[in-house]
Amino acid sequence: MPPLPRPREETFSQNLARGMPVGEAYVAAGYKRNPGNPTRLKDRERIRQRVAEIQQQTHQKIQAVVVKQATITRQHLVDALLENLEISLGRRPVKLGPAAIPVEQYVYRPEAVNNAIKMGGQEVGLFQDRAEITHKMDFSDLSDEELILRLRDETEALLPERRAAGLDNGEDD
Repeated sequence: MPPLPRPREETFSQNLARGMPVGEAYVAAGYKRNPGNPTRLKDRERIRQRVAEIQQQTHQKIQAVVVKQATITRQHLVDALLENLEISLGRRPVKLGPAAIPVEQYVYRPEAVNNAIKMGGQEVGLFQDRAEITHKMDFSDLSDEELILRLRDETEALLPERRAAGLDNGEDD
């Protein structure tokens, strides 16, 4: 839909699309303040269609910018990571020495290599940090007998998991 032929209606539609209250959008478009006219104008089909179109165009522009920024940022980081990996492995030269006499050398830096490999692996989902699982309970309100029963139940619940993980072969020490 092209802009509305009446400039004040187009301005009113743009103001509404930006989220301006109806009365303020009406006056800002050049109309005289009136209690009922802004709502009637807003309810006209051509105004509703134009507002929806402007909002959709704005949404599409914002979405395109967000996607572009996210892609550029992520790609930039991945490129920098790969470049750092190549330099750390000694496959690309790095300038060393004073600024007046730069010397390109191939330098192997194992600590940087390992870090770059870890970060690259995390980027593609190969490595995941292990989460420590803790089981905390308050046993202060239990009697000695209740505590022993609770420990027995917890131990019985954990044994199958340890056996499945190969940590316990079922033999007594």
